[in-house]
Amino acid sequence: MVMDLSRLFNTLQQQMYLKMQQQCIHAPTKGDITEEAWRVFFNEYLPKRYSCSKAFVVDCDGNISEQIDIVIYDEYFSPFIFNQDGFKYIPVESVYAVFEVKQNLSQEYFEYAQRKAMSVRQLRRTTAPVLCNGNLVSGREPPHIIAGILTTNRAWEDRLIQKTGLSDSLDFLDLGCCVNGKSWVWYENRYILSLEERDSLLTFFMTFIEKLRLLGTAPAMDIAQYFNGFGQL
Repeated sequence: MVMDLSRLFNTLQQQMYLKMQQQCIHAPTKGDITEEAWRVFFNEYLPKRYSCSKAFVVDCDGNISEQIDIVIYDEYFSPFIFNQDGFKYIPVESVYAVFEVKQNLSQEYFEYAQRKAMSVRQLRRTTAPVLCNGNLVSGREPPHIIAGILTTNRAWEDRLIQKTGLSDSLDFLDLGCCVNGKSWVWYENRYILSLEERDSLLTFFMTFIEKLRLLGTAPAMDIAQYFNGFGQL
């Protein structure tokens, strides 16, 4: 017996699309349903070293990002994640990726997702030495924070091919996915669209997993700077 991964993900993609299209009396807006569908997907299929939540991202100076629909973050090695009044606050050193969730892909929403990404990437990240094989090793340079946009319907994705940008800019979007369209990723100075709409979720997920693998483990954070920044030491 051979497992058809493409078929399994295509079924999941169809199920997600139907769920996102439903009007649910328990959710204030359709956007809430869409966001929750993506969070369930990430929490179900990402390796358990990664967590997914709607959250604000903070740094040691007390600066805070805009509220982010989906934050992919480390919860194994991060010493604290704040929960207060129903809101989650995640230290920026723990963040691997951020995504904005919208019903449709458009120029307006693309630029909105860029602003959200910038609000996270402009935060100050600390590093601290770690023990490795009994030796104290200097803290690693904070890695790139992946950013993107996730949508239900296609509307504008073909125009992504015409977009240009700087991959090292704070508002840069690395990749994204339309559940009822195609996925896309920045590759060699341009956006590449997935070949088949039926495989957009699988293509996006495999691409994202590889990007996470290349990031490695979240760097150690300098906890003392957080205490100093909030006036506790």
